[in-house]
This record gives sequence, structure tokens and C-alpha cells, in this order.
Amino acid sequence: MLRLPTALLLVALFSGCASITNDAFVPIAFSMSDGSNADCTMTNKRGQWTVDVPDTAMIRRSDDALKYNCDTENGAKAAGAIDSKIGAKIVASAVFIDFGITDAITDKHREYPASFVIPVKAKSTNQTTAKQPKQVPAEVESVAEAMMCSESIAFEKADSAGTHWKLGCGDDESLKVLCKDGTCYVR
Repeated sequence: MLRLPTALLLVALFSGCASITNDAFVPIAFSMSDGSNADCTMTNKRGQWTVDVPDTAMIRRSDDALKYNCDTENGAKAAGAIDSKIGAKIVASAVFIDFGITDAITDKHREYPASFVIPVKAKSTNQTTAKQPKQVPAEVESVAEAMMCSESIAFEKADSAGTHWKLGCGDDESLKVLCKDGTCYVR
């Protein structure tokens, strides 16, 4: 009498393995944080995929991170990794079926997020060019004429003290000029 229920229980336990084990591939929706389009290469130990972002790609589950390397349409680059996590179904597999051996060997117990926004750093702009005067101020030209240093006038730098200029005076001599608030001083 006990043999029949025990046999049915064993058949039920061992025939349910396929329903607990996950599919090998998982869909991930990718997008870029700046909204741009990008060509990305995704890799883990189970494979490599080329993805035109934004898009959804079928990625093979793995216990290692999914590494991405992207080139955006505006020339920015993005690289990083998406960690995988242990899925909930591994617990059921471990308790009822095969102690999680099948899922652990195939990495089907791992989960990647359903969607991922790839961060893109904004391109830095060179702010020093905005501080540099485009033309020689009249005050600097006046100093150059007064000192007879009209061979060359070169901008050196701008800081909290003012703008710094170099005047070429001939015979490889030069003068330094500091201008602040419309007044220039020979240093």
C-alpha cells in the first residue's frame, strides 16, 4: 500500500525538473542615459553579443557579470558591467529536485535585470578658452606702444589676479603685463 504513493511521489518529483529550470537566455532592454543611439558589445563567459542600443537583446545567463563596451553616435564611450544575481527558482530546485546541481552547472539559476540604462559621461568642454580674450585689449596695445614693444603681443593666462600678457620687445627681450579692471601694469 505504501509503495504506490511513494512511487507516485518520486515520479512527480523527478518529472518536474524542466518546469523549475530557467531558459538559458533572458531578454534585457538596453538604453543609454543620454538618450543617444550606440553600438555595444556585451560579453560574459557564455558568449558575446553585438547590440544596437536602444534595443532588447537575448543574453545567455551566466554567473559572471555581463560586460558592456559602447560607442555612442555622438562619439562618447561607455564601459562597465552588469552583475548577475541568484534567481528564486534555485531554492525550489535545491529543495525538491536535484539540490540545484543542474542550474548551478548551466548558470540557469542566475538573473540579469530586465532592463538596464547604460550610463554615459557627458563630454567635458574646455572652459579655459572662454576666459581667454580673443583680441588684444586697447590697454595692452597702449602699454606696448609706450614701451616700444610692438613685435609681438601674446596672451599667457587669466586668473583671479587678472589677465597676463607677454610683450615682445626685440633683441629677445620681453615684458610681462598684468591687466585688471581696465588698467594694465608692467611687471
